[in-house]
Amino acid sequence: MSSPNQSPNTNFAIDVSKVLTDEQVQRALRADQGSKARLSSWAVVDFTEKGDNYATMVTSLSVVYVLEGEENTTSYVVKINPKMGFIDSLNGLTRIFFDKETEFYCKILPAMNDELRRLDLTPLNFPKCHYSDLESDNEVIFMEDLRDKGFQMYDRKKGLDSIHTTLIVKALARLHAASLLLQARTPDTDLVDRFPFLRKDWHNTSEDDDVDILGKMCKPGLDMAEAVLQRYKSHGGGDPWVAEVKDRVTEFFISVIKREAPFEVICHGDCWNNNVLFRYNDAGQPVEVMLVDLQLARVSSPVSDLAYLFLTSLDGPVRKDHTGAFLNAYHDALVSVLGAAGRPAPFTLPQLRQEYERKQDYGLLFACMSVIAILSSSEELPDLGSLKQEDIPLLQQNYKKMNLEKMDRDLAMRSRYLSLFDRFKDE
Repeated sequence: MSSPNQSPNTNFAIDVSKVLTDEQVQRALRADQGSKARLSSWAVVDFTEKGDNYATMVTSLSVVYVLEGEENTTSYVVKINPKMGFIDSLNGLTRIFFDKETEFYCKILPAMNDELRRLDLTPLNFPKCHYSDLESDNEVIFMEDLRDKGFQMYDRKKGLDSIHTTLIVKALARLHAASLLLQARTPDTDLVDRFPFLRKDWHNTSEDDDVDILGKMCKPGLDMAEAVLQRYKSHGGGDPWVAEVKDRVTEFFISVIKREAPFEVICHGDCWNNNVLFRYNDAGQPVEVMLVDLQLARVSSPVSDLAYLFLTSLDGPVRKDHTGAFLNAYHDALVSVLGAAGRPAPFTLPQLRQEYERKQDYGLLFACMSVIAILSSSEELPDLGSLKQEDIPLLQQNYKKMNLEKMDRDLAMRSRYLSLFDRFKDE
């Protein structure tokens, strides 16, 4: 029933038509359209490019089916294990991504939305998960195609403006607040005991304690940060920070995500501008946001979501001028949801601001790892599909050289990158 993938996904060299099966598509279809829906055919329709996805391969399917004698069409977004064999230690992490996302959509999200419905509040805005197959090394997830509802990605190379960002922080606040309501429902059972997959993260996915996955992933970005700061010497205070964190990436990561009352909520974990979709009105203004890609959900400080978003996805002037307003909007939305249940917020706005000051460099760590790729065109990014382990050192060397030269020419890119370290300059 399938048709060959005529437009290979540019993130990973995988022939989707040979990975997916008719049975999987049929299961997703029946979960979506009912048990009487009968699959006629399906075809792969790629819509992403290099730089849009790294943890999983994302594509879409156009599906033709028959229901009650009538032929219909629908589409699904499908996430597939990218099988990044060039780094063996990533295989365990990839499995965690699929487990976390499936568990979030199938268990946590329905439970949180039940809490909101009890208060006559609007459920959380997430896509539907129609079906998942978690067979090891062949994991797939079939999601609702939000393009059918008018949602679209924001250009990742443009920093989010204040209107888009405010929509996101309010959505994060509702997610965090719903998790607090869910915890309050079973006060004697911690959420990580009820949903054990929340414990799995970057630092504890390998059976080999000597494998530092996060350190390996972040080192090239921190090396790049050192080179940029030394090249332009305008944010000198950032150099000692980079040198210090580079030697203890995982330790730094654990210290930030460590649970500390009263800052304990279920976080998105990977909230940057490619993991949110927007719907716009006729005037082109964003009116609705949808959070997607819950593959790193964890219980942690809400600041881990906020700092990650602000540092990876905002230009320096927007971040500098509006962070206070974003924190206000976040706290107001949190208070609004909890207030409907007659519950106070677990922390005040001044406490949230203080928490942000303490932990904002969490966002800087991941910005060092990702911002250059975010600002690059698809043609400038390496082809992960054909990459081999022995190719990595030379690729990193050439990629660093290319981007340093590009930063010399591209003032906007240089400004965006150096703005990550503005607080060191200000201090």
